[in-house]
Amino acid sequence: MNDTTAFDKEYRAAKQYTWHLIAIKNYSTQQIRKKLMSREISSETIDAVIRDCQKIGYLDDRQWAESFARNEIRKNNGPNLIIAKLRNKGIPDDIASDVIGKSYPPNLQQAIITKLLKTKYRAADKPAILRALFRRGFNEINI
Repeated sequence: MNDTTAFDKEYRAAKQYTWHLIAIKNYSTQQIRKKLMSREISSETIDAVIRDCQKIGYLDDRQWAESFARNEIRKNNGPNLIIAKLRNKGIPDDIASDVIGKSYPPNLQQAIITKLLKTKYRAADKPAILRALFRRGFNEINI
């Protein structure tokens, strides 16, 4: 079997697996890359599959990051924590910062902090509240 045929076979299998994954849920490019690497697919094939999926719109890190950020905001997490999670998922800093800037205005931070203070943290002492809000990723200015 020649190299071109082996590449084509591996490419088709990797593309089919990627499409199967994406049909179930959205993934970032880095998550797809890790899943393909765990199947011992060559880096050339992984790059080709990712490039093709991005070209046809199946993989879009910005769209994935926006969806992820909305979900994290619903969980009452602050912008710093969300950016850290996005970085951990392989989203570039410029995209993560831009997504947070657009989907997490300061007035929303204040609203979530106020909600948390009235519900979850109403009985806690001030130092404990501050630590909890920092862990949730809120900015010191907004606390």
